[in-house]
Amino acid sequence: MRNTTILTLAATGVLVTGALVAGCKKKGPEGPVVMEGWQQLEGWKGSCYFPPDYKDSDRMAANEVRNAMMSQWKGERGDGVEFSTGVIESVETVLLGKPDAVKSVARTNLEQCKKYMAGGSLDPWKSWFAGLESGLTTGDCKWAPLRYQQHDYLDLGKGWQFEGRVCAGDVVTIEVSSNDYYRLGDGEPWINGEGDTSRRAVGDEYPCTLEDCFHGTVIYRFTGEDGTIDIGAVGLEKEFVARQHGILELRVNADDSWYDNVWRKKGSLIDHAGISYVGRE
Repeated sequence: MRNTTILTLAATGVLVTGALVAGCKKKGPEGPVVMEGWQQLEGWKGSCYFPPDYKDSDRMAANEVRNAMMSQWKGERGDGVEFSTGVIESVETVLLGKPDAVKSVARTNLEQCKKYMAGGSLDPWKSWFAGLESGLTTGDCKWAPLRYQQHDYLDLGKGWQFEGRVCAGDVVTIEVSSNDYYRLGDGEPWINGEGDTSRRAVGDEYPCTLEDCFHGTVIYRFTGEDGTIDIGAVGLEKEFVARQHGILELRVNADDSWYDNVWRKKGSLIDHAGISYVGRE
């Protein structure tokens, strides 16, 4: 009796059985046949890409899968599928930075493709793709983590200043030079970033009235991405740990009357306090 192979396809397009008849000698049933690469099943108007089951550490395989999907998204396969160029570029950028996400994206993309190729509308696939970037970047920091040093000089003529963009988990050491002195009014003592430690900050004119916030102390304000605001003392040095993504700023703890704020002058030299953000993980 001639050997005969019988193959059956499920509605989803996955090969589910494989039986072999060979005379009177029987063999055990074969397992499901795995489909990989571009496949066009009976009744489909085009092909879908079936991603291989590769290891997450296999970056070469991830690149191949990403490139295969992109060829279809760009309309290069002539099957009626073509998405917005701008969205494709954004998704590509995200996937380049997140190769571990390629596998799950490819699986969902395959399910969308199957429905369309079997006669469905392209709209659900387009809608999923349009929201892919935001779905992949939810919770991500909008800028690079602060892993470097950022320097400037304290300005006595303005309020919140020296914007530092930080990501959740960033550890930032805030430093203010100790040998530069300023005065916040005629007849007041010369002070540095610690402020006038004999004069507690009391009253609505002070941005910070905590126990360690004195008149003229250098203080920080952190505005989180959820809109919450934290204010505290820096003095000459403060280690700040970002609990979420947000903006870090500094100023002196005083009212907004800038006209009588002056730096100490010795001969032709005028003090100017340097301030720094030193970031690390």
